[in-house]
Amino acid sequence: NKILIITETHGNEKIGTKIMQKIKCNNNFDWIIGNENASKLNKRYIKFNMNRIAPGNIYSKDYEAKRIAEILKISKKYKFVIDVHGTNARSGIFVIITNPTIQNILLAFSLPIKNIVIWSPKGKKKGPITKFVNCGVEIECGSQNTVNTEKELLKTLKLVSRKGINFNDINFSQKNIFKVYRKLLDNNSSGKLRLKDFKKVILEKETFYPLLSRQYKDTVCYKMVKIDFNKLLSY
Repeated sequence: NKILIITETHGNEKIGTKIMQKIKCNNNFDWIIGNENASKLNKRYIKFNMNRIAPGNIYSKDYEAKRIAEILKISKKYKFVIDVHGTNARSGIFVIITNPTIQNILLAFSLPIKNIVIWSPKGKKKGPITKFVNCGVEIECGSQNTVNTEKELLKTLKLVSRKGINFNDINFSQKNIFKVYRKLLDNNSSGKLRLKDFKKVILEKETFYPLLSRQYKDTVCYKMVKIDFNKLLSY
């Protein structure tokens, strides 16, 4: 039941590291910093976005490509991997499933987090770290520089570190499940929208749930559809 917790896969997302420094080590988990070089410079990455280039290359001369491969090698020693990220969007804390296998879905549901997002780019040979581990998900935290978000993440990771992961404790009825299907680009009409993450909106007869609103340049938000548990099993 050993868990590997990764923080700062993006070196400017400090919230995970800040919280893990407050949690006492025990036999349930180990913790590593993903992009150590970018962390020292407080930059998202040095040359390559580490959460886009997995599985990397252990023989690469580029630090980030080699570091990803090293992390995936380390992850093989663990039953579960949790990659903690931070965002400036006011999203609250939610889980991202990058590879919707049964094991990863159960891991996501076992965490004490209400909102679960399936975000799995299809047809790409490279991608997020958690797409290439045995069983892993991401925890996204927003906005990362607020006291409330830090308190929520501390409470969540303390519970996980103390109790471990137990698939028998899952309550499926208490979860909201979403799937990212597209993004809304910034234009004259959409650029003026006031959106709130996970709150339903209707735009030009299209109903969707926004995610990471105003987080990325030229993108208003990502669009999500809400799905029920029975439909989730089809993935």
